[in-house]
Amino acid sequence: TTTSETTSSTTSPTKPQSRKVVRILHLSDTHNLHNTIESKFPMPPADILLHTGDFTNFGTDAELASANKWLGQLKKRYKHIIGLLGNHDWIHPEKVKAAWKHHSYWRKRLSNAHLLLSENTTVMGLNIHGESWKGGQSHGRPEGFVGKIPHGIDILLTHPPAAGTLDWCLSNAWGSSHELFHEIMKAKPKVHLFGHDHEQRGLWQKGPGGSYVGGVEYSNGPGAKVFPTHAPPKNYPVELISNNAMMNMPKYELWHCKKWCPSSIVGPARLIIATQTEDGWQFHSER
Repeated sequence: TTTSETTSSTTSPTKPQSRKVVRILHLSDTHNLHNTIESKFPMPPADILLHTGDFTNFGTDAELASANKWLGQLKKRYKHIIGLLGNHDWIHPEKVKAAWKHHSYWRKRLSNAHLLLSENTTVMGLNIHGESWKGGQSHGRPEGFVGKIPHGIDILLTHPPAAGTLDWCLSNAWGSSHELFHEIMKAKPKVHLFGHDHEQRGLWQKGPGGSYVGGVEYSNGPGAKVFPTHAPPKNYPVELISNNAMMNMPKYELWHCKKWCPSSIVGPARLIIATQTEDGWQFHSER
């Protein structure tokens, strides 16, 4: 019996181990337009949906209730829904004491998402850290990130970009954080997902040689060129950088509209594939 078992073990072909694959959908800056997204950009199946803030324009109770209802409808399609607050979600609540003092103020209003205010969560083996927008932060130069980004995370979620990463707004950097850049250099997350700078919606991915491939996807009208940007430094530790602010920037589109361009969703949710390997998680975008 022992001989038979040994022979069977020796002659049986080794089955390749299947790799765990997780599908991630990144949304940001939907600004009350959540119910219009799929009329133009159907959202693909995914395991985890991540929204990096600005669900609303002003953060009123009615706006947050509408966003929360939409998130509730998505629960049938996306098992894990994680969200952050953006600067626009804070405009009205800055006048409300409870918004500053009690996390329950936000969790009640966006109860259909796992809201990360400044905390970690592990989902399907992925270590995710979220830093929501906080009341009083500067829209143009948000800080307050020192010591906030832990080491060893796979995915970092913030609303603003780090300085030098998809933050070039025509003639200068805007809306990004130098503190966040330095914290990322120390903590070394594999993925950074954010929004905030609409005209810098785009993607950078590290190629085999360590150089970044990608750039801006947003353009300000039919036939227009995408907005300029700068690639992150080669020693930047993040493998995949996604700014997926999905609403347009009407003020930049007046050249092809009469007097005013309406707000609209101009980019799809971004599908990111995470594959677990012997060396840890690897990420790439399908777009």
